[in-house]
Amino acid sequence: MKFRILGIYPYAGLEQSIKNQLPKFSELKIDHFVGDLSYGIEIATKQLKENNYDAIISRGGTKRALEQKFDLPIIDIGVSKYDILQAIQSLKHINKIAVVGFDFLSINAEHVIKDFNKNLSVFKIESLDDAQKILLQLKEDNYDVIIGDRITSRLANKIGINCILISSGDESVISALQNCLTILKNKYSEKESSRILLDLLRYRNESLVVTDEDNMINYTANLNHSPKLIPHIKKRIRYINWEENKTSIFMSQNKYYQMNKIRNSTYIISKLNNYLPNKAINTPTDENEEIFNAYLKSNLSQKFLNALEIYKHNDDILFIAGENGSGKNQLISIISSSEAKKTFRINCSELTELKLNDLENSLSSPLLDTQNIIIFDHLDKINVGLQRKLMYFINETLLFKRNKLIFSYELDSQNGVNLTRILLKQPKYIELRPFNYLDSKQISLLISLLINQLNISYGREILGVTDITFDRILRGPWERNYWQFITVLTESYKATKSPYIDLSSLKYGLNQENIEYNLTKTSKINHVQRNKLSIPIENNLDDSIDLIVQKELAMNNFNKTKTAKSLGISRSTLWRLLKRIE
Repeated sequence: MKFRILGIYPYAGLEQSIKNQLPKFSELKIDHFVGDLSYGIEIATKQLKENNYDAIISRGGTKRALEQKFDLPIIDIGVSKYDILQAIQSLKHINKIAVVGFDFLSINAEHVIKDFNKNLSVFKIESLDDAQKILLQLKEDNYDVIIGDRITSRLANKIGINCILISSGDESVISALQNCLTILKNKYSEKESSRILLDLLRYRNESLVVTDEDNMINYTANLNHSPKLIPHIKKRIRYINWEENKTSIFMSQNKYYQMNKIRNSTYIISKLNNYLPNKAINTPTDENEEIFNAYLKSNLSQKFLNALEIYKHNDDILFIAGENGSGKNQLISIISSSEAKKTFRINCSELTELKLNDLENSLSSPLLDTQNIIIFDHLDKINVGLQRKLMYFINETLLFKRNKLIFSYELDSQNGVNLTRILLKQPKYIELRPFNYLDSKQISLLISLLINQLNISYGREILGVTDITFDRILRGPWERNYWQFITVLTESYKATKSPYIDLSSLKYGLNQENIEYNLTKTSKINHVQRNKLSIPIENNLDDSIDLIVQKELAMNNFNKTKTAKSLGISRSTLWRLLKRIE
């Protein structure tokens, strides 16, 4: 017997974890989809219209939402004490930690704290409103990081507090699959018994009704063909004294039926084909941004963080300074994406006097348009004369009144800063410090958040970095700042074969990042080729191809058409590769 399951997972890594364990359960066939809360319900609604499933398997808040919408068995992929302990262990260098979640999470967390003598706070929530109130209070109390489920993680990200999402480990996944199989086998056995009963009732031209202790109907058999009988049956269950009367006869749609009580709460309804009465009867339903936000909180003062929220929605001229790789572009993207305006980027390193003249005079130029966001990248890369000309144009045309202007420049360059005094409207300045300015606590938090995100994406259970690796990370130097750190740690994560990233894996990551940087700097590789470099050297050809495909698929938000295009292969080839990976 093969059972067909609909898998709705709140994050992609859970899908991979399920796939890793599924070969152990040959009687289960699962169709996998990634979708959280309302999007998960949308996926389930569409799939259930098109296919027949025996059960749905999901987790946490998404599982609860599905239970309220569908009648199928909803199997919970739980969170074990080990999963919680793993999340806590990954934050061993962090001081102020809280666990926030529904009872299934908070109860286990309390047991872990007691069993392993861990010092952290646990907050139980009953609803989304509870979660928001608690998270806002924890933010005010300056908690470093929250441990929670997907709902808590999403709310924490919106509020601006760091959060580790507890992923379900192999033990929890295996338990869920075993539970699913047991439930469906029992259900199949009950279904077979029900089928035999239904065959018997059909043979005898009878129907069965069972009620609960409140006399509410909770089970019927062979009654679907006569839905109009239900009001008559309910009326008789409620008002007839069955202690004195074991039989009741009634009429519906000019046909007569006999209702017998055969035992407590069980009734048989029979059609009377030849009955002649004596009288008539009356009838009656996101990744890197979280890590980058944590980096911003470590890099910028609270004053700048508060101002940043204002900058997202007003039309101040912004000058953003930072070294190469410090995150200027991502910060600009965060600011510019908060408004429903067109965005134009002008790379000043390629700007010549001729090109600037075209921008100032062409009818299609964004400089002559209104209600846009115009980003001037690398302002320091043009000479003082062109900078001055650009600033005068901005003043003369009141460009800053018609559009939102954002400038970026290298931290060690002073060219752009001095000339901004020419502007009629004085700009606001944001300076991103070099990555080496971060302290050990801040770097430890970034490591924990990144590894948590990678575990979710790849379905692995890496716990953190070894102490000697952490010391090496602290020593730096991170010449290419935040993005070098992210790239190195990501490559080190993919290379490690143990529960912790060791020093050899970190050295591999440093080497891979250096190779990619040098090749990118000399423009010898394109986007896809850079991805192909990021493969552990021990991999064979098939594993390497699989890793490339999975990475590109994730980067394209699991859109197979875009993935095939970016890899330069056909959709059919991509499908064959994905089928092999599965």
